[in-house]
Amino acid sequence: MKSLLRVLGLCLSLLVSCSSLAESAFNFYGVSVADGQLFSMRALKERPKVVNFFWVECQPCKQELPELAQLQQTYPSVVFLALHKGSESLSAIKTFIDSLPSAPEKVIKVDDVVAEKYRANYLPYTLLINQRGEVVHRLTGYTPENMHRLEQWLKQYEPVS
Repeated sequence: MKSLLRVLGLCLSLLVSCSSLAESAFNFYGVSVADGQLFSMRALKERPKVVNFFWVECQPCKQELPELAQLQQTYPSVVFLALHKGSESLSAIKTFIDSLPSAPEKVIKVDDVVAEKYRANYLPYTLLINQRGEVVHRLTGYTPENMHRLEQWLKQYEPVS
C-alpha cells in the first residue's frame, strides 16, 4: 500500500511539474518603425500573438511578411508583430517594409538581446504565443509547411467572415 501511495504521489508531482513546463514569453521593449515610439510587449496583455523575426536582407522574409499581413486581416483578434533583427536604422527598415506589397501593422526594431532570449538564430523565425503569454510553437524558416502550421494554430481564433 505504501508503494502504491508513493507511485501515486510521484505521478501527481510529475503531472504538476509538466503542466508548468510551458515557456512564458518575456516582456521586451523596442522602437516602432512607424512612429519611433517605444513599444512594450506587456502592453498587449492577454491577447494571442504571432511574433516574427526578420531582417531587411533576408529573402524568405520578403515572401513571408506579406503572407503574415494577410493572416492578420483574417484573424484580427491575434496580434502580429514583425521584429527586425539587425543594426539597420529605422529609416532603412521602413524603406524595406514600404517596398513590400504588405506587412504586419506592428513593425518593431529590437536589440540583439530580444533575439537571443527567444533563440531567433535563423530567419525568418516565428513564435506563437497564446493568450496566457506562453510560447506554444516555434517555426524556423519560411516553408509551406510552416505557413500551414501557423494557419492551423490561428484557426482556434475567430476569423473575419
